[in-house]
Amino acid sequence: MPVQTSYVEIRAVIFDMDGLMLDTEPSYRSAWQQASAECGYALSDDDYRQFIGKKTADAENLLVAKFGDKFPMDDFRVACQKFEALAFSGRPFPKKCGLDELLTLLESRRVPRAVATSTKRQRAVSQLIASDLLQRVDAIVTGDEVANGKPAPDIFPSCGATAWDWQFELLGSGRL
Repeated sequence: MPVQTSYVEIRAVIFDMDGLMLDTEPSYRSAWQQASAECGYALSDDDYRQFIGKKTADAENLLVAKFGDKFPMDDFRVACQKFEALAFSGRPFPKKCGLDELLTLLESRRVPRAVATSTKRQRAVSQLIASDLLQRVDAIVTGDEVANGKPAPDIFPSCGATAWDWQFELLGSGRL
């Protein structure tokens, strides 16, 4: 009996940057854990996982929800900036395995490519430049450019509106 397959025409690809394109999550986790420790609080790996992919403000709200209203957010922010600056200065992050090959394939097929990241624009652009990826994408939309951060879907249609004149389609949803 022949195997039936169906194909979906890929009209555009939107990438998340941190953790999908670049291996930045361990550095963010370390910075947040060190900053929490400097403030007298222990942030476990499990606790940190709930922050991944979220805008900083949303992650900070989760941090206060975990540790309580007495959590010294201003001190945490100062410490976090210090540890992030150390982690993010002067070196590109490793690209995730297969990224260059996937981008080459998409480029060869002229499939538009965008980055949707919770990272602020200045840092995102800097990381993409350092990793030789900026010229390989058509658009970038960052967490500081949308009202609602991930997991809300706001950032994804913004990628399409920024880069191409196409309607955002949720794959398999039957909705446009």
